[in-house]
Amino acid sequence: MTGLPPAPQRGAYARTEAPLNETRGQQVGSVVAPKGGQRAQIEQLEKERHQREAERYREREQEHRELAQPPASQSAETKSER
Repeated sequence: MTGLPPAPQRGAYARTEAPLNETRGQQVGSVVAPKGGQRAQIEQLEKERHQREAERYREREQEHRELAQPPASQSAETKSER
């Protein structure tokens, strides 16, 4: 019985010669910055949603105040017409 021939001797590759991940532009095996676990990601999404809702609420309140108070020039015109 004959076995396989021995593998050719090759030098170990240097870590700087790692292939690129062409779909993302990063090296394969590169360290990705941690963004937290699933719970942290969900909390971040909720925080962003609450901020957007608060901003919309403030905008609606501002519009409501503007509609509730007539402009000064309009109120002066109505007084002069009486």
